[in-house]
Amino acid sequence: MARAVTILRPDPETGPYSLLGGVCALGVAAVSAWLSRGLLSVTGAAVGGLVAGYLAGRIGSPSGPVGFRAGLIGWLPVLLLVATEPLRTADGADAEGQVIALGVTAVMTAVLLVVGGLIGAFGARLGGWLAERRGHAAD
Repeated sequence: MARAVTILRPDPETGPYSLLGGVCALGVAAVSAWLSRGLLSVTGAAVGGLVAGYLAGRIGSPSGPVGFRAGLIGWLPVLLLVATEPLRTADGADAEGQVIALGVTAVMTAVLLVVGGLIGAFGARLGGWLAERRGHAAD
């Protein structure tokens, strides 16, 4: 449990890298969705993680947690569109159907957050590796 809190709590030194990577991820996700006429892909979270991981790798910080946070930020459009779908389809259903839809939404939200974070962390590991290959400090 302490490891999860460490991953989610931004470090003052690398916090801006997570935010910058997340903003890059949002931009890539928006352009990708626009070019594909609304289809969402993992590209945004991966690119955001790559940027954050490269920046963190340049100063010798671990790239995984930074990329995980960037992936969470970049995955927000997916979360808003996909996880809320059960709630939209349950509109007008009886109380039992709405409770089931709420439970499905909660599970989908948790799964999507973890997936987005892992995609960002994978991209960040690649970014940290690139920073190391370019002669910057290693993790």
